[in-house]
Amino acid sequence: MALDRGFLDGKLLWAIEQDGIQIYIPAKSNMTLTKEAREMARRAVAEAAQGRTLDGCVVRERHQKVTRGAGKNATEQTLTTTVVGIRELPCDWWTEQGSTSAANSKTFQSKLLRATVVLRWDGAPKGADKEVVLLTTDPANDPFVAFDKYDDRSLIENSCNREAKEHWFLEHHPKRSEAGVRVHAYFVFLCMALVAAFRLHKAKTDDAERRGQETGITRYRRKLEMLNRDKLVVFCGESFGIFRSWEFILLLGVTVRERAVMGETAQTVLRRYGVELPDPGS
Repeated sequence: MALDRGFLDGKLLWAIEQDGIQIYIPAKSNMTLTKEAREMARRAVAEAAQGRTLDGCVVRERHQKVTRGAGKNATEQTLTTTVVGIRELPCDWWTEQGSTSAANSKTFQSKLLRATVVLRWDGAPKGADKEVVLLTTDPANDPFVAFDKYDDRSLIENSCNREAKEHWFLEHHPKRSEAGVRVHAYFVFLCMALVAAFRLHKAKTDDAERRGQETGITRYRRKLEMLNRDKLVVFCGESFGIFRSWEFILLLGVTVRERAVMGETAQTVLRRYGVELPDPGS
């Protein structure tokens, strides 16, 4: 579950974790553990530059090539993302009771979280007081796991929630009741999904038309004919059955060589359709 800073409440996060849900949430800049995580990350990078490692930290980089512009003006850039994973970061407010004075007790044991500090995001370095610190309960050792999980949240926020509010009137529910809001939300997201599916389908058919391929109802009918060209409809009174041509021929008592090699007989055809004939020897 990827959350924003508005849900940064230790009691709530503890309750979510008890349901076995992995959490990804950014820490606030004014928190003590945020400052500690940033300091550890910078020390880890400094150690890595000298070929050493800092205990409890792992430094990772990802390089992604992107193309800017088009045609003869196109240029290729390499964007670097640098993250530092911290294995055990003490947190004294992520508890069943939340932030309490019990954290000042000598016997108090802080919860140990994993953290991912983003020092550089797609080539853009962050300031010392703006580096994103992602807190997580995910046990993965690779810090990019938490980074990617949280980054996926932006897709939901921008292409789903914001789109629904701005262009699909999600916030203008017709009835001010829980049932009314639920029905309206389901209907809005269902319509969004249908439109997205239609646009994807249209993009494929448009691309096929540009390549000279047949599309539309003509292609559909030809495909339907191809799938059913070896089938027969047999009527008997008010009942009917749909058989493949070779199945019907076998039922007429004629041997079909290719199917006989595969062990097909009239009995196997009837058995396939749930008909059991009495054993001649009984």
